[in-house]
Amino acid sequence: MRSIDDTAPINDGCERTVNGRDLEGTIAIIDRGACNFTDKVLNAQNAGAIAAIIVNNNDDGTAAPVGGADNAVIIPTIGINFAEGQSIYDLIDNGTAVTVEMFSNFPLKDSSFDNGIVAHEWGHYISNRLIGNANGLNNFQGRNMGEGWGDFHSLMFLALESDLEIPDNQEFGLSYPTGTYVENFDTGIRRAPYSTSMTVNPLTFQYIESGSTPPGLPPTNGGSPHAAGELWAASLWEVYVSLSMPMVLQQPKIKWPVI
Repeated sequence: MRSIDDTAPINDGCERTVNGRDLEGTIAIIDRGACNFTDKVLNAQNAGAIAAIIVNNNDDGTAAPVGGADNAVIIPTIGINFAEGQSIYDLIDNGTAVTVEMFSNFPLKDSSFDNGIVAHEWGHYISNRLIGNANGLNNFQGRNMGEGWGDFHSLMFLALESDLEIPDNQEFGLSYPTGTYVENFDTGIRRAPYSTSMTVNPLTFQYIESGSTPPGLPPTNGGSPHAAGELWAASLWEVYVSLSMPMVLQQPKIKWPVI
């Protein structure tokens, strides 16, 4: 939905939004220029938008170079080029509903650029090297645990002490998916993102049995070490947060023990 403000140019999002009811629950599309990107996005957010798209005002084929920092901004934002923006504007002006996915679905994504997956594989290196005189985790149960340790290593790289300041994340109850660059943006390479919240990640030991179905998730594949591995990683994450939270809350000067 177009963001319209009360001062010309009316689509730059720099002043108070006058079509807040239209923006509520939608993705706002805003022109680049005249003020900071953070101001544009914050105005759209305050009007009820769930995300923002910034259209480049230079017709040079490049996307708007969205930048800046403001802790008050909590909705996702992307920049697109001038031609893409105009095509969206044309559809909106013609009364056509526009659906936008705010992440890349490009099929050939190299996992070498995904820090979560690199950390996961490094976890395999650590766990395999330390078991059986470097012969690795050869039995099925060992491979299950190896997958869990790999995911836990990934979480060590993805979680930050500053995450505790995110609203509703006091005990790391929000989503922590791994492998979001190459797989699903919301869940990563597993059935559910890791979390201490049972609403976000309902996996418990009862779902280790092949064919068992966690609430809202696909059934467990007992033939894959990843299915049991994600249960092990979820347990490790719960234990890690439970052990670390007292240190953070009672002794603020001690750093959150994240690599």
